[in-house]
Amino acid sequence: MSTDEIPDDEREEQITRLLNAYEKRLREKYPRRLPQSIEEIERSAEEIGEGVKQDIQQEETGSAGTGYDGKKAMCRCGKLSRFKEERSRSIVTLHGVLIMKRAYYWCKACRSGSYPLDKRLPVPRGQISVSVRALACRFTSLLPYAKAARELELVCGIRLSVSTMERISRQVGQDINRAWKARQDAVWEDRYEPSCRPPERMHISMDGVMAHVGGVWREVKLGVCYQPGKDGPTRDTYCATLDPSHEFGKRVKTLSVHAGETLCRNVAVLADGGEWIWQEAAKHYTTRTQILDFFHVTEHLWEVARSRFGPSSEAAADWVSLQKARLIEREHGAGEVIRDVSEWAPNSESGRDIRRRTVRYLLKHEHRMRYHAFREQGHQIASGVMESSCRWVVQQRMKGSGMRWQTTGAEAMLALRTALCSEADGDILAAARSTTLRA
Repeated sequence: MSTDEIPDDEREEQITRLLNAYEKRLREKYPRRLPQSIEEIERSAEEIGEGVKQDIQQEETGSAGTGYDGKKAMCRCGKLSRFKEERSRSIVTLHGVLIMKRAYYWCKACRSGSYPLDKRLPVPRGQISVSVRALACRFTSLLPYAKAARELELVCGIRLSVSTMERISRQVGQDINRAWKARQDAVWEDRYEPSCRPPERMHISMDGVMAHVGGVWREVKLGVCYQPGKDGPTRDTYCATLDPSHEFGKRVKTLSVHAGETLCRNVAVLADGGEWIWQEAAKHYTTRTQILDFFHVTEHLWEVARSRFGPSSEAAADWVSLQKARLIEREHGAGEVIRDVSEWAPNSESGRDIRRRTVRYLLKHEHRMRYHAFREQGHQIASGVMESSCRWVVQQRMKGSGMRWQTTGAEAMLALRTALCSEADGDILAAARSTTLRA
């Protein structure tokens, strides 16, 4: 029998104690009258069930012992430490407060104390379990800290202060960022091998969202990698940061490599006309297809149409419809649109300025406007996924009424939001475990 296994007779004793405790709890708490509502039944079952969970939790913890290794035990400094006393410790868990008894040893040589049980289980440092920390992060990544603390208590019966919720979120978010930095270093040093299955097609998109950080409005840069499908994007993953564009570009590249970009032949970068976006795309996705968001192009065309035919004229709408059809239906539609705009002879300085800016914009992005070919290749031509990602990932949590952030807290929250919103969001639990055992 493994040394980790509980002897059968001891296990039977534990089960008997739990059954007796369960029977006692049922006799004390099970209703003596017929229920008056479903709500009353729910409350009764919840109260009894939570008590049973606490009993099991306490019994299992007790089976691990106190960590007592005799009157003397080896200290990490190599000298012998002496048993001093047994100390109790409380930990907030998913099922209530857990009371642990731990043997305490003192080493006179290095003048430090230790609890052998902490290494044997291992016991998390602090007063909050890994699971509760991860759960707190999920609540705070969805709601403001005060509201998250209230909802955590109402939904789960776990009471944590607002400051504790904020501190946990910052610690876990920072650990997620540390893990990303390590992954990024591995990618740049060619030490990272994607473990996912090769995607058939991948889209990568980037954009910026303004948020109030450090007393000023700053741009949060957001990246998303996903596989386009008939029913919407799948396997979508996100990254976000306040870092400058050259650092963000490395993060997006890391995100895409992790998602399988290097294993995929059919990859497209789809975004609006932001200068920094295409600079980063040129650095990291030189041989990949680049697609300018179709609706950003039409916005420029509408500016021309309103100036050329009048703001609300039917001729303006017809002209824009013609240009859109050219872009989508014709192989060289972008060139035809550019010629049409170039041949316009406005009779005002403002019109000439619009024509000049629009032609320059269209010529710059002409190779990204081959929409007929892109659609035949199965690519999307509109960045709707990116637009909705900006609202869902960043704005919903970072731009609430009166919200003001400091840089450290904002970066930590962005890490939590991207981990939560990504399809594979196990980073929150892993980071909560890391910070709990390391703190």
